[in-house]
Amino acid sequence: MAIWQFDIALVPETALAADPDLFVHSVTPEGVETAAWWSSISVPSDLESRLGEILPKGDSWSDELSVWGTDDGHRIDLWLIGDAIESLAVRIDAREDASDFVKAVCAFAQSMQCRFYGYESRAEIEPTTAALHAAIQVSDATKFARDPRGFLTEVAEKGGS
Repeated sequence: MAIWQFDIALVPETALAADPDLFVHSVTPEGVETAAWWSSISVPSDLESRLGEILPKGDSWSDELSVWGTDDGHRIDLWLIGDAIESLAVRIDAREDASDFVKAVCAFAQSMQCRFYGYESRAEIEPTTAALHAAIQVSDATKFARDPRGFLTEVAEKGGS
């Protein structure tokens, strides 16, 4: 992840309904464990083609990871372990107008009956363009994109946290 990328994961609504404290239970010292979110979801046969309608397929360093988009721009990562989704994550480039990409990602999430998990906020984000844009606007990615020097100075003054 680049500092100018806003990262979210897709979370099936069925997983949230089954465990209202899902995010609390998913955070570990190593990060966020997303595989359990997808454990009861079958992989749609057209999943990869649908993601290809949002961004062009990119190169991956792993047989289990499919990537759409670029490393330093908008990107979608799909981790498949066998026939199961391990993770479905999106990176939004805050340096450019992301309106069309955000709209497409929200429509996709809604069609998959998913919500978003904001890695920075550690909170649920509604899969609407308004909610996602609002989350992006207050993110560190946007703060950096608008004023890199000011953002880095602020981080340094806070002690890097």
